[in-house]
Parts: sequence; C-alpha cells; structure tokens
Amino acid sequence: MPTTRYSHNEKTLESAAFYNDAFGIDRYTGSITVENYLDYSKLSFYQYLVFGTDGGGLKGSATLIILIQDIQNKRPYFTGLPFNAVIPEESAVGTTVNFLYPIRADDGDTGVPHAIEFIFTEGMLDICRKALEKVSPDETNPGPSNSTAPVVITIRDNDDNLPAFRLSMYNATVFENVVGIPLTIKGDRIYVTDVDELVASEVRAPAKRAQCTVHLTIIDRNDNLPQFTKSLFVVHIPENNTNVQQVLSEHATDKDSGLFGEITYSLRGGGDIFKVDNVTGRITKRENRSLDYEKRDEYILTFVAKDGGGRLQLAEVIVRLIDVNDNPPVFTQSSSIGFVEETVKPFEITVSNFLEMTVILYLTASDRDMKITNNSRVEFILLNSPFDMQRNFTISTITRSEEFLGSIALIGSLDYEQLNETTGGKVILYVLAKDFGNPSLSSTCTVTINVQDLNDNTPEFNPTAYKERIFENATFGDYVGNVTATDEDGTNENKDLSYYIIIGSGLFRINGQSGVITVNLNAEFDRETTSVYNLTIVAVDRGTPPRTGHTHVTVVIDDVNDTPPKFDKDIFFASVLENTTVGYSVQICSATDQDLNFHLLYKIVNLAISKDDNRAVEVCIIRKDSYNKKTI
Repeated sequence: MPTTRYSHNEKTLESAAFYNDAFGIDRYTGSITVENYLDYSKLSFYQYLVFGTDGGGLKGSATLIILIQDIQNKRPYFTGLPFNAVIPEESAVGTTVNFLYPIRADDGDTGVPHAIEFIFTEGMLDICRKALEKVSPDETNPGPSNSTAPVVITIRDNDDNLPAFRLSMYNATVFENVVGIPLTIKGDRIYVTDVDELVASEVRAPAKRAQCTVHLTIIDRNDNLPQFTKSLFVVHIPENNTNVQQVLSEHATDKDSGLFGEITYSLRGGGDIFKVDNVTGRITKRENRSLDYEKRDEYILTFVAKDGGGRLQLAEVIVRLIDVNDNPPVFTQSSSIGFVEETVKPFEITVSNFLEMTVILYLTASDRDMKITNNSRVEFILLNSPFDMQRNFTISTITRSEEFLGSIALIGSLDYEQLNETTGGKVILYVLAKDFGNPSLSSTCTVTINVQDLNDNTPEFNPTAYKERIFENATFGDYVGNVTATDEDGTNENKDLSYYIIIGSGLFRINGQSGVITVNLNAEFDRETTSVYNLTIVAVDRGTPPRTGHTHVTVVIDDVNDTPPKFDKDIFFASVLENTTVGYSVQICSATDQDLNFHLLYKIVNLAISKDDNRAVEVCIIRKDSYNKKTI
C-alpha cells in the first residue's frame, strides 16, 4: 500500500500570526495534536489547509476547522468604574443609593458565560462590591470566579450641628496645576464636631460659624521640561586633531524647583568619539581620537538634558569637520603608457595651432580632500625626465566633474632614430600632480611613451657598387660575393632587410637574409663566350610601405684552361730533298688557343713516313723531338 504523508499550511489565513504553531500533524498518521497554549479569548477557532501526498507524488487537500471550547478560567470584570454615590445623612433604611454609573460586571469567559451576583465586602476604611459567578458544580477545572471593585458612598451632611474645630490651625499641602484633588493635611485631619471640613457654617437661624486657619503649601510638580537655547546646534572642528577638542558648551534651564530643576546631560550617537560632562553639558571630542574628513565629514549627535523628575529635552548637534589638506592628489594609475608616431617635422606652438597639438594620452588624478576647494584642486606639471625628453611635450590640466585630467601633447619633433639607443624607443616622463592647499601636497606618476618607428629611411648599400670575380668553371653553390645594406630605421620590422636579384638572376642566386651571392643551379660559364655579368640587387625592408635600396654587382669571369689548341689546318703537306741538312725548315704548322695568355708547346706525337709510291719507310731515321716553336 502506498505511504501517504500529511502536512498543513496556516500561512494562508489572516490569523496566521496568532496561531503560534498551536497544533501539529503527524506526517505519517495524520493525527492532530495540541502543540501550544490555547486561549479562547484570543482565538476561538483555527482553520488549516491539510495536504496529503502519496508515494507517487500526487497531492490532495482538505480544510480543517478546529473550534476551541471555552472553559471557566477568567474572573468577571466590572464596567462603569468608578462607583461613586452621594446620599444625605439620616436617610431611611431601604433608601436606594443612585450611582453615577450603574454597578455592572460581565463574565470574562465569553464562551461559557455565567450569571453574576453581587455582595458587599467591608473592611475597616472602605467598602467593596464583590461579583460572583454562579458556577455549576459539575464544571471541570473551574478557574477564578470572583472579582471586587471599590464602592464610594459619600454621606451628605445636613448641617444640623454647629461646627467646632479641634485645632485652630492646620497645615496642608497640594500639588500645583491640579483641580478636584483633596488637600493633604500634615500631621492630622481637620476635625469639627459635625465633621464639616475647612469652613463650616449653619444655615439655620440663628446662623453660627466656626473657622480655623489652614496654612496651604503648594508642592511643585515636575511640569516643565528642560529647555536648551536652541533645538539645533551646528559646530565646526578641524580634522586630524588627536587632542581633546571642545565641540559645544551649552546648558539647559528648567523652571521647576528643587530636584526637579536639577539637570544632568547625556549624549546619544557619540559612540567612543564624543563625550559630554553630565553636570556642565560640555561636549568634547575624546583624546587620541583622530577624525578624518575624507572618511566621514559630519556627525549627528543627540544632546539630552534630563531633570530630576526624569523629564527629557533633546537637541540635535551637527558636528561638521573642517577639511585639512592632508591628502595628496592620487593618480588613477601609478604608471601609464602612451603611443605616438615619430615625426621629423618640428611643431611650433602658436595661438592658432595650440588646439591642434597631438594629444598622446590623458592622466587622471583626484584628491580626497574637500571638493571645490584649493585642497582638492589639482594641477599637472612635467618634471625633469631622462634625456630631457620633457622638452618635447607639454601637459595641460582639464577639470571634469570631481576628477582632473592631465592632457599630454607632443610639441617638439621626435625622430625614433635620434632617441637614445638604451631606451628601446621609449620616452620616460615624470608627471607631478599637486594640489593648491597650504602646504601643497603632491604625488608623481611615471609615463612611458612608446615612440612608433615610421619606415622613413631607405636601405643603403655600402659600397654602392660591387665587383666580384669567379672562374669560368664555377659550379652550383660556389661563392661569388656578399652585398650588405643598412637601414637607419629603429625597429626590426623597418630595418630588417631582404635581398633580391632583379636583373641577372638566371646564373646567380642570393641569400635573402645574408646577401651572399652564389652560383645558381645548372649555371655554366664560358669566358670565351661571356666574360662579364652585370647584376642589379635590391634590399627591401619590412616596413609599411616597404622601402627599397639598389646596388650593382659586376661579376668578371676568370679564364680557366678549358679549350684545347687548334691547328690552322687539319692536314699540313710538305716535301723535302733527301739531302736536306739538319735544321732545315720543312713546314710551319701553326695553331691557336682561345684561352687567355696561352703559350703553346708543339710536339710530334705520331710519325708515319712513306715514299712517293706510298711504301713505308723505317721510322728510326726521323727524329721525334719537341719544339717550343711553330716550325719544323
């Protein structure tokens, strides 16, 4: 069987505030139990919304109304108090006494009201009327069922006796400002034989009169409040004083006399900062308590004057602090960074172009001292900075709301390349923010201005032209030469160079970073065909836009003995007589060489001899000598 859980909700009812968790419900059985004290006179029924939730999460509800049954637990109460009546003396037995308000009592248990009966109870000096409830003997736990109320019945004298005072003089007292209140006789009452009081006179003839003296003392009542001269005091004291400071010396007056006119003083809202002399009313700031205007500029105190009767009079004391220039201006940031492009054009300040100056950045500073005073007014000044760079800048002070802006502008030319190389293109400025207090306070801020290098320098080769030599048998990768250019710009992107061969690049190649020229792949040189090559090389930086420098390289091809000599003819024919003597010139066999500065040596390397009929001849008869000349 699914388990059902129960709960109730009382917060939806108007009387929920009085329920005070009077009942509880068992969440598993649904049993309702009393959890707190029940009072029929406060709440006669309870209404709940009961919820039942099964194990599947489904919920049902029902309204539960619990009626509270009243029991006898409250006394009857009288209505129409006080009960006063007057009857003439010598009234007959059975005379009805008429009260101003009828004597009446109601049962306090409204749920189980009982009938009320009245009886008199008499003491030595007074008469009381008792109201009794008629409680049934079978009622359980009956509570109190009676209450009493005083009844005053005044007997009106018929003046049938001559008055006779016991004393000739009586002393009496009475409070001021009251009416209808009997005098208080000191020591005794005023007694006369007919019980008449004060002055008694006969109205029957012959009229007789007796009198006595009553010395009446008026007793002062505490009917006057202490009075300050003003209800609001505004005082000013300087901040940052650790000594005792007088705030206010004021005393109140009270028209009452004696103890009621004695005044003591106290202070509300002073905490551990202010105190008051409870006798003199002198308010002071405590010693070693320093007040800070910037943390709190005003204190509101309640000055209390209390007389001997406990009556109070209040006055408001507003303590306002006088600002002292104890706070230096504070920069929003202790250091700032700005950027500016270099310029080579001087900027001369004139009245017409002052507003056209290039503003690099704004500094912000504020002063916690009192606003709109010299203590919080801020001015910016450029201090001496490394390499006197402050001369190239100016700073202006601008007021905006409660802040002050320092506008840094460029007034002189900046050339990145002329900056000290140790700065790395940064300009360091020291800015002073000072207030106008007395004495003036200040603070400093470091400003780093990054000068942005412009690509305003063209790469230059040194030397401006190159001449290199290689042998004509040079092959791929052989070194030809090295060109070098420099760029006066200050940043890498503007001065880093790349080299290119734009004319004559077929046989040569160049390293784009180092400028080293080498022989290109598959390059072949023949000095005898081309002995000189002219190259045009450029150096290009990485600036925007890039700038380009040019140089010319002349490559001379040096000769290599790579061409064999060549005879003027393929076959030379000669004839000689058989009796020719040694040393006779038979034939000139001339040859040439295309290589430079050639020097030829001639030698017979193969000898074949024949007769006219083409018959072979013995070789040994012919000398095979070498000759360093062109004739044989």
